[in-house]
Amino acid sequence: MQEEDGGNSRQSGRVGISIALRILLFIHALLTLLISIMMFVSYPLGAYLVFHTNMDSGYREPLDEFYMLVPLPVKVQLNIGIGDIFMMLWCTYLLLFTILLLSPRNMLSVMVRLLKGDDGYSSNNILITISWFSILVASSTAIDLVQSMFGVEMGSIEYEDRLKYFVDATTAPLREELGFRMILIGVPAYIFLARQGSTLLNVLWRPYEHVRHGKGINLLIVASAVLFGLAHILFSSGWSYGKVTQATLGGLILGWLYYRYGLHAAVIAHWAANYMPLTYLFAGDVFGSQTMLNLLELLLISNGIVAILLRLRCYFQ
Repeated sequence: MQEEDGGNSRQSGRVGISIALRILLFIHALLTLLISIMMFVSYPLGAYLVFHTNMDSGYREPLDEFYMLVPLPVKVQLNIGIGDIFMMLWCTYLLLFTILLLSPRNMLSVMVRLLKGDDGYSSNNILITISWFSILVASSTAIDLVQSMFGVEMGSIEYEDRLKYFVDATTAPLREELGFRMILIGVPAYIFLARQGSTLLNVLWRPYEHVRHGKGINLLIVASAVLFGLAHILFSSGWSYGKVTQATLGGLILGWLYYRYGLHAAVIAHWAANYMPLTYLFAGDVFGSQTMLNLLELLLISNGIVAILLRLRCYFQ
């Protein structure tokens, strides 16, 4: 009788966990869907801001800024208008986003499974990217709050020209992922960890499928993340020492995304962290309301918390 009661208790516990998991998956799917919609909207909205609003300098003016083509700042003189640079970046990010959207299964079919409570979000790379992007935002917010309690500030970047700052922030994900992830992780991984028959391009695009797993790749990810964190205070004005912690965490997440899911996943997650908040911030200035920016922050933090809970459940399962 006692064994029967114990069996019923364990079965009830499993049912309770299953229901809780389905609820978490449903919430995760709903939040991810809303974030992805805001991602889609940010594409044309950003272009509208650049070409149809007054953001200090004009889009025909040349952009003359530091470009981090390697993990050290290199200044490149350009005779290309700000608008032309923005459109080249815009098309590049749209292409990478589309690749993620359709691989390995299309987003809509996976989203339907999630809304039904099936644990299948890992079947689409854009959902994985949004999930880790949300974790990055939630974790960064937590780090900022904790550090502020101890008087450690992250600082902020002051900008005189909103348009140039917006385009520079849009450029940063591509140049920094090429520098800090592809060069500092991908190249050493090819030299020291590549499997027999793997090509350089295969390793640089998605290391996970073409290198030996273990301490070596983990060390490369950590080293790249630390250098990424330090670079924010060594080569960028405005950031304080508290930024090192937050940027290092971001480097770990982006490094993992690059290693596990590919360069395009890391670039889009980094792009989302830079481009989306600024797009809705400047759009709020134009339209006189920051409601969309506040909504974006709420969605990302909430989704990040749910995503952390789901990953903890997988880790301890």
